[in-house]
Amino acid sequence: MTMGTPQRIRLKTAAAMLGVHPETLRRWAHEGMVTYWAIGRGRYMEFDPKDIEALDVSWRRDRKEPPVH
Repeated sequence: MTMGTPQRIRLKTAAAMLGVHPETLRRWAHEGMVTYWAIGRGRYMEFDPKDIEALDVSWRRDRKEPPVH
């Protein structure tokens, strides 16, 4: 990793941080709810942990029930 490059986390780790299924987070990313990087011809997704934390705060604020898995 070079200086200034944000550390990224994989789809499965990011989904676990949110308490959702990885496919739910994948759908949210494709819907534009969170920025992601497509790695390896789009086979893998990576996220900035700060974006995941912001998404976590926003959906918890806006929803009374937990997300659908």
